Amino acid sequence: MARRLICDTNVFYDHAEKKIDVRTLLQPGDTLWIAPLTAFELCALLDAGRFAKRQAAARAVVELSPRWLPNTDQLVCRLVGTSEPSDLMHYRDAVTALATAADFNQAITGVPDHGAQVVRTINPLAAKVWLDALKNRWMGDHDSALEKHIPGYDKYLAIPKASRPAVPKIAPADKAKLAALLSSPEWHKAVLGALVLKAWLVQSMAGTTMLDPATHTPPPSAPAAFHVFAAVFGRYQYEQRASGMRPQPNDSQDVEYLLYVNGPDDVFVTREERWLRLADDAGVGSSFLKP
Repeated sequence: MARRLICDTNVFYDHAEKKIDVRTLLQPGDTLWIAPLTAFELCALLDAGRFAKRQAAARAVVELSPRWLPNTDQLVCRLVGTSEPSDLMHYRDAVTALATAADFNQAITGVPDHGAQVVRTINPLAAKVWLDALKNRWMGDHDSALEKHIPGYDKYLAIPKASRPAVPKIAPADKAKLAALLSSPEWHKAVLGALVLKAWLVQSMAGTTMLDPATHTPPPSAPAAFHVFAAVFGRYQYEQRASGMRPQPNDSQDVEYLLYVNGPDDVFVTREERWLRLADDAGVGSSFLKP
């Protein structure tokens, strides 16, 4: 069975540092894929001190020549069965500019490609603004939810970070019920409803034709397409409430990658042990691959 191997950003760093050889993962018919998230992560906060390591990862991308996925806003619109807005970002050009620049200054001012007759540049500030918005919204949403569901969580947040005790958790007697809820058909249905709402928000921000979240019916393929995402996200929610796992800003990008795992041929390639464990606990470990 030919697989679609969807790589997180650290896979390209590790390939560049020769910790792994991504090419050894490929079986006959397999294809490598890269998400726009990787372009943002490579370019955000880019400066002279970070340039060499980021450039090595970008060169790994160019060497491996993965196929580019749509951004997750477009993907969600597509999979819930509504029109998707155009994406004017040039992700491939940004990564190519980083990979081929003589130094940091040239990456910012412009890297000429005489063969293609273009000059490619990077905008680290734009990438940072996008990532910061994603991270801040993620932390705010999750802390608000945990304050509602875990007694004492609001007081925990009020304590300075350096002095905080262990993260509050739900009562042990409630764990089994919560685990069942966050893996139930009702949970998967709620996640799909949230993604329909996300599609509506994407369309409204783009000024395109908008679906009606109250009446829109996703295609029959949608629940299966988001099954892995819903399963791992449910387990993530469980761990926060039952095990005291504090949400982290970078979790926002990691979870977004899971939106691309849409069927049995899709495999998410990562060396992040926490996500590998959560996937196993959620019963979808076969959709993950550790190089």
